[in-house]
Amino acid sequence: MLHEKQNPTKRHCITLSRRGILAALALLAALAAMQGVPPAKAETPVVRAVLFTSPTCGHCARVRQEVLPPLAARYGPQLQVAIVSTASPNGQELFLAACMKHGLLQLSVPMLVVGNKALVGSLDIPNEFPGLIETHLASGGVDWPAIPGLRTMLASAGAPPAPAADSTRAARPAPEPPAPKPAAPKPAAPLPEPVAAASAPPAVPRPSSPAASTATAAPLSPPGIAPSRIPQPDPAPAIPPPNAEPQPGTPVAEARSTEPPPPASGIIDLTGGERKPGVLEKILRDPYGNGLSILVLLVMIAVVLASPKIAGRARAPHGEIRRPRLDALIPLLVLAGFVVAGYLSIVEVREVEAVCGPVGDCNTVQQSAYAKLFGVLPIGLLGLGGFLAILAAWVLRRWGPAPVSVRAAVALLVMTAFGVLFSIYLTFLEPFVIGATCLWCLSSATIMTLLFLLTLGPGTAAWTQIRKGPGA
Repeated sequence: MLHEKQNPTKRHCITLSRRGILAALALLAALAAMQGVPPAKAETPVVRAVLFTSPTCGHCARVRQEVLPPLAARYGPQLQVAIVSTASPNGQELFLAACMKHGLLQLSVPMLVVGNKALVGSLDIPNEFPGLIETHLASGGVDWPAIPGLRTMLASAGAPPAPAADSTRAARPAPEPPAPKPAAPKPAAPLPEPVAAASAPPAVPRPSSPAASTATAAPLSPPGIAPSRIPQPDPAPAIPPPNAEPQPGTPVAEARSTEPPPPASGIIDLTGGERKPGVLEKILRDPYGNGLSILVLLVMIAVVLASPKIAGRARAPHGEIRRPRLDALIPLLVLAGFVVAGYLSIVEVREVEAVCGPVGDCNTVQQSAYAKLFGVLPIGLLGLGGFLAILAAWVLRRWGPAPVSVRAAVALLVMTAFGVLFSIYLTFLEPFVIGATCLWCLSSATIMTLLFLLTLGPGTAAWTQIRKGPGA
């Protein structure tokens, strides 16, 4: 009987072919897993800016409703603008920090900060912001301005953070190494052959391929040996379909979940949490400007309270109307008031930015709800009419007939007194209600107070003469 000898070279080749098949399957599984990871993309440049607004600012509403929406629709996710209200405590702190960073002495809104540039007003923002967007996009985008507390507010509001330079690469997992080759099962220790066994144990059916071993049940074990004691080869990784969604918990799904989602809109509204600030908080918004307005307010109140005594000293001994010594100053003061009121009228009617002095915030005052009487008539136009009427009454008192001159003197006193009282009301609103001071308004109030002092004596004497009658 001939016995066929097994060729050792052939047996070695069969073993190598099995290991090669397992290694190839592991490599294919790793490549299939890497298909779920999005390929590396060039980062899209994004321009990020901050807009500071106030709920009582008409120009702020214009920028939010007319300027930002077209830009957001044009640039999409490449433009992100965070809107911060100065009426909230955190927004006020951010606003002051931004003004200090950019060296702005006038605390005016709307103010838009992009990069290292601050745009103030409803004219500069629509004129310059689109060009700055194009410039920053061409240079690779610009991050949020370096304002202390801004990133904390963005994070608390759930705004998407600015990704780092290599965030896309960092989010991708490293390619999985090939699965280790299964170790050859160690031969079990020889066991004594059972007495009752008359034949060898049944042979374990060998799978047709290594891949099929992973799909079949656990191999049978010889009698007397627990299945857990028999070492099993590591199963080959399953090959997912190319377009299958990654399962939760897998490295591919975790890599996708770490990428920040793009914002649904380029406008990030951070105006929540607005509260009505207290009186002291409003004054401290601009301590120098509001302190000056409080000083002017106290002076005007003192003049009104002392007006009876001042009128008694200015009255002539026999009750006759005496022309004040500085009567020629009245037309000059009226001319100055006319200039101030005319400029404020242009600002209020055309809704342009006012040129303010070193202290105060004229634009905040002019953009408030108190800049128009009953929400219709601009205060500047009312001042224009008042100064024009005062000038006409002065001319009649100076060169008109006696009866007309007397009545014109009383009319001068009544108009200037009303002007002072109305100026007291407006000056009170600035530090205690609006929280901002307008130097143009303080100038108009000062002019009206001086006119009241100059017309107090002749007006009181004329009123006394009218009461006594023409024959007195």
